[in-house]
Amino acid sequence: MPLTDDQAMLLRQVAKGSPMGRLLRRYWHPVATSSDLTLEKPTKRVRVLAESLVLFKDRAGRSALIPERCPHDGASMLAGRVTDHGIRCLLHGWFFDSERMCSVWEDDSVQATGYPVREHAGLYWGYLGAEPAPELPVCVALSGPDARRRIVVYPPIRGHWLLEGRYGLDPWRHFQRLTQGEARQPKAEICATNFERSPEGIVRTLTYSDGSVERQPYAFPTLLHAGPLWLLTPMGEEQTQVISVEIIARREGASDVDLEVVNLPPGERNPEWDTDGRYSFFAPWGSILDGEGSLGSAFAEGLAERIGESGLEMLYAYLLEQVAAVDAATA
Repeated sequence: MPLTDDQAMLLRQVAKGSPMGRLLRRYWHPVATSSDLTLEKPTKRVRVLAESLVLFKDRAGRSALIPERCPHDGASMLAGRVTDHGIRCLLHGWFFDSERMCSVWEDDSVQATGYPVREHAGLYWGYLGAEPAPELPVCVALSGPDARRRIVVYPPIRGHWLLEGRYGLDPWRHFQRLTQGEARQPKAEICATNFERSPEGIVRTLTYSDGSVERQPYAFPTLLHAGPLWLLTPMGEEQTQVISVEIIARREGASDVDLEVVNLPPGERNPEWDTDGRYSFFAPWGSILDGEGSLGSAFAEGLAERIGESGLEMLYAYLLEQVAAVDAATA
């Protein structure tokens, strides 16, 4: 059963206090790569769940997320001075403790609270919800022993997170499986697709023409295993950050560095991507988004048929159930 307009609006809103925003704040979200913070550059501006924040690492190696603007007089904390225990605003000296994740000042009438951060598998993860925080996501791509990882950070996509995330339920997104080293040479075609619930979310099972079967877990609500691990971070209602993580083999003569980070600036997009960032690589065959960050009408008309109503309905029902559960728990 398709979503009503009110339900669609509810699921795409991620701001603090919104029903979906409260649900998504119950999960860890990747906000930066380990290479983004250095001794020379210990701060980074990030946008997560419609909040403008600054990620920083103090001299003791502890990290935290704090509001981008100092609550005292609105100065940018991006230019703050990092110390052994936190970060200090350059304008009037307001200090933010990285362990307590709050502002420390004699005037208690103005306070700001930050969010915890953990560094794991080459990424900084932020948690914007109520304590206690859950455990970080666990899977081979993030926790594999002696793993060498490649992390690819894609330019932010203009489109709400649900528009991107639902393509994880597209059985034809990987219409043909490719053999290693033989790009665009088909190995087997998808013959059947099935969706089922699991404790972690939704599992997509693909059956190929050669008889093989592949299970791809959609770790609810923003992690998708489809080849690499795809991580969706809702930046706001109309912008999504996408990061892929995969285990790669160690080649003879290659660097022994365990982490390879690739940042793709807009100027270095794949040639078939459109230049102003409206491309959704979750869409089958690289369909282009329209100017409002939604799918063009011709593609949208056939979306349910390609994805299969069972997969979409399962995702929507799961989201609405969890939103209702959070609302009931916080009422």
